[in-house]
Amino acid sequence: MAPAMHTTRPRARYSSLRAAARSLTSSIDRVIWVQTLKERFAELLPEKIEQIKALRKEHGSKVVDKVTLDQVYGGARGIKCLVWEGSVLDAEEGIRFRGKTIPECQELLPKAPGGKEPLPEGLFWLLLTGEVPTEQQVRELSADWAARSEIPKFVEELLDRCPTDLHPMAQLSMAVTALEQTSSFARAYAKGVHKRDYWGYTFEDSMDLIAKLPTIAARIYQNVFKGGKVVPAEKDKDYAYNFSNQLGFGNNADFIELMRLYLTIHTDHEGGNVSAHTTHLVGSALSSPFLSVAAGLNGLAGPLHGLANQEVLNWLTEMKKVIGDDLSDEAITKYLWDTLNAGRVVPGYGHAVLRKTDPRYSAQRKFAQEKMPADPMFQLVSQVYKIAPKVLTEHGKTKNPYPNVDAHSGVLLKYYGLDEANYYTVLFGVSRAIGVLPQLIIDLYQGLIPWAWIEASTKGAVLLFVASEAEYYARNAGASEFGGGIIGGVSGGLVQAYATMGFCTCMKTVEITKHKVAAAGQKIPGTWSTFMDIYRREGVRGINKGVNAVAIRQMTNWGSRFGLSRLAEQGIRKATNKEHGEKLSAFEKIMASAIGGGLSAWNQPIEVIRVEMQSKKDDPNRPKKMTVGNTFKYIYETNGVKGLYRGVAPRIGLGVWQTVCMVAMGDMAKTYVEQLTGEKVTAKH
Repeated sequence: MAPAMHTTRPRARYSSLRAAARSLTSSIDRVIWVQTLKERFAELLPEKIEQIKALRKEHGSKVVDKVTLDQVYGGARGIKCLVWEGSVLDAEEGIRFRGKTIPECQELLPKAPGGKEPLPEGLFWLLLTGEVPTEQQVRELSADWAARSEIPKFVEELLDRCPTDLHPMAQLSMAVTALEQTSSFARAYAKGVHKRDYWGYTFEDSMDLIAKLPTIAARIYQNVFKGGKVVPAEKDKDYAYNFSNQLGFGNNADFIELMRLYLTIHTDHEGGNVSAHTTHLVGSALSSPFLSVAAGLNGLAGPLHGLANQEVLNWLTEMKKVIGDDLSDEAITKYLWDTLNAGRVVPGYGHAVLRKTDPRYSAQRKFAQEKMPADPMFQLVSQVYKIAPKVLTEHGKTKNPYPNVDAHSGVLLKYYGLDEANYYTVLFGVSRAIGVLPQLIIDLYQGLIPWAWIEASTKGAVLLFVASEAEYYARNAGASEFGGGIIGGVSGGLVQAYATMGFCTCMKTVEITKHKVAAAGQKIPGTWSTFMDIYRREGVRGINKGVNAVAIRQMTNWGSRFGLSRLAEQGIRKATNKEHGEKLSAFEKIMASAIGGGLSAWNQPIEVIRVEMQSKKDDPNRPKKMTVGNTFKYIYETNGVKGLYRGVAPRIGLGVWQTVCMVAMGDMAKTYVEQLTGEKVTAKH
């Protein structure tokens, strides 16, 4: 009988634990909330606007650049005269998107299930906010773009009536211009909307335009080259997949991966190039995003800008006809000199700013080396890459003898069957819109949803006050420094979420709802009437979307950060032979908080598992019914430990920064108050 007793009780206990775990998982799933891109951008605005104000106040008279006569006659080349948030182009290093190189973007940005290349949705999020999005945020953005992708009937008819010999770029520009009829910004401006709200309508137009561009581009391709129909976008697929599928390449996984890479690396290249600067310039006149991007597309269509990749492929094709299969150094060298001696340029080589090989070329070359190493045209491109820099240097009329992005893209597209060279710039145009529109949105944030100001100014104070109080009482009750830190952080995070972030989340929901109503062309309701309408339809849950998830996130984050920081402080005291409770130096406090903030990312696998369970990934190896256990196993077997900790690097960086600010700096602030007032902060207790 005894053995039976020892076997049944644990089973019952484990069964109860499993039931509790399932209940907890279900509860967490119900409160999960993914912050939308618009909400996140609105949340970031207060700090950004203050930075700009401070920058102009302190350095407004500073000379940024000196201009020479040659620069004026050279089309303003090299003159620092534009603010461009999204990217920086270094002559030696190449492009950085919000400080990140292309290889870093390839590593950090979310990818499609089973894919290796970054999703352009992720880069759009990065360019607009400066932050690397989560996989779930990117999936939500993909679904949003797919939902907006249908184009109006009159635009379809406009494209269908175009002569097939009208250049695809002219058709693209015409269709984008016609979408002005749908512009939320134009309607709102005509009704006298306040300038603080310009950015919101610009955001909506930008999202609509980006979403519709693949459908427009695919219709042009089908009309001019294939005579087929354009299938609708699938809401559970990513942007590049849907575009590839609409072009007719949906069954070619490698082509889809190429499009993810292509659309990502062609997005942005600082603001001084023709297409970016034109979009920026036209937008500064308060033209809508549709008219602004259409102008930029007309600039992109020029032979000296976007048509370059088309010219490269034509030039390589001519070379292939002349030299045949002879890819010797001598044959390539002779053809290069024949081109230069005929007064022509070698297309795809040289750049106005770069003085090294374009990293966008390198990314495409790496893709080709993996996917198509034996392709004759790729081998030709490789030989030209080997020989051309030496020939161009000897020729002596170029400052940069190395290849740019255009030197490779056409060969890749041709390999997969998209060999209509005069269509290539259309692909470039779809990508470039993703890069220039974030800056257009940023340009127009003259004002800001006021609730974000309230949240930004109060949530830090609430966290510090409540965490200090809770930690004080916990320590008085006998808790260790580690335990007290956890209790303080959890309490502070909980109150912060419900006292400030909950209210502000509610009001931001109201403001965003007003924007959506206005975008639909309806009369803009008042704040209170919008609030009551949401409350009547959806109750408290409707007006307070996501606050429970925010509370869980803040409690676990700050509990870990405070607790682990206190633990690190004790470790530093032991390492430096200080007494228990002895005061640490400012540097030691910052080090402890940095350690605590970094270690607070310990629970990243939980977030990764949650995102995976929510995803709609189509993978035959994926469990049909996802549980925490089998999801953990699936991720580990697919990608190992690295898969469980994907995206942890930016989270560690964020954790370190926030913990240093709120724990170390918070303790220093309390010490300063004590010195200022002459009494302990906790003296009133």
